[in-house]
Amino acid sequence: MNSWSEEVRFQLPPASFGQAWTVVLDTADPDLADADEVEFKESSTISLTAQSLRVLRRPQR
Repeated sequence: MNSWSEEVRFQLPPASFGQAWTVVLDTADPDLADADEVEFKESSTISLTAQSLRVLRRPQR
């Protein structure tokens, strides 16, 4: 969640929490136009649009 008025960068957890993360909800892209294609790797740094929320999910082990 980014409540700041500018973009903020976050680092995802290491592999012990999950090796890949997919987008479930993104208030900056409510239609999730690229949801099937977006996957983030562990420890990646992601940018979050100002005043938005992005929910990520790791695949089942």
